[in-house]
Amino acid sequence: QGEGEGFVSLYLESLSCSLTKKIKAQFNIRIPSARARGDAAWITFSSPRNTDAQEAEAWGQGESVRRSDVLDPLKNYLVRGNLTVEVDIQVMLDKPPTWTPGNTVCSDMLMLKMLEAGSSDNCDVAFEVGPNEPKVFHAHRNILVARAPAIAEIIADISDPCSMIPIKDVEPNIFRMVLRFIYGGEVPSKNVLTENARSIIHAADKYGGTGLKLSAEAQLTSDGITTENAAELILFADGTNCAQLKEAAMEHFAMNAQAVMATNGFEQAKESPSILTELMSI
Repeated sequence: QGEGEGFVSLYLESLSCSLTKKIKAQFNIRIPSARARGDAAWITFSSPRNTDAQEAEAWGQGESVRRSDVLDPLKNYLVRGNLTVEVDIQVMLDKPPTWTPGNTVCSDMLMLKMLEAGSSDNCDVAFEVGPNEPKVFHAHRNILVARAPAIAEIIADISDPCSMIPIKDVEPNIFRMVLRFIYGGEVPSKNVLTENARSIIHAADKYGGTGLKLSAEAQLTSDGITTENAAELILFADGTNCAQLKEAAMEHFAMNAQAVMATNGFEQAKESPSILTELMSI
């Protein structure tokens, strides 16, 4: 009627949420039969992807498609007398919850005490850890074989308990965290994870401790992805198999592509053909 006379209106409205009728969302409304026909106007209404999600009680537009076009059999909007509308919708939370894994190894204080009391007298494996000022860690072969397959492979051919196994690519404090997770499922505090997230991810990825790696990844994700670090984090996440971090950084890129492409991190990321292809396909 009135201004919208002669048009079909398409709107989305929240009916199920009992807390509020105002919800932020991005959406795309389309008529698939028009697409099948090759109509250039098959996408009838979309929220802008380069702006903030809209907050409202309903979304859409009054003049979505002309009524005469819908009724015209040559336009093929109606299929057996029915108008089918497809909707993609993404609801935006104020702060998306970050998934944090629970410990996969049961915390066992006795096991941690065994690690802390480890020495050449009661242990059968020794590691010399660190690139500059190495520190010696003693451990138990049976525990490592059972809980850390990656380390078990390193020590498999070493039978002399007095032999020092060199590990040069990890700082001693990071390797200690890996061992404590292996023995007792201990995850460092959020502050420690924030300060050492990348080093922990590298060490846990190479030497074992999936839950520790996932905890560090979750913390790195929740600490914030910005325009300045998004591209660099995509590159880091891709190289360390951090799916959660990569997905969050890619979403940030999708919403702020032009700004991210102006950063030094993007200059590094575009040197990877596979990463560049992923970014350009968003």
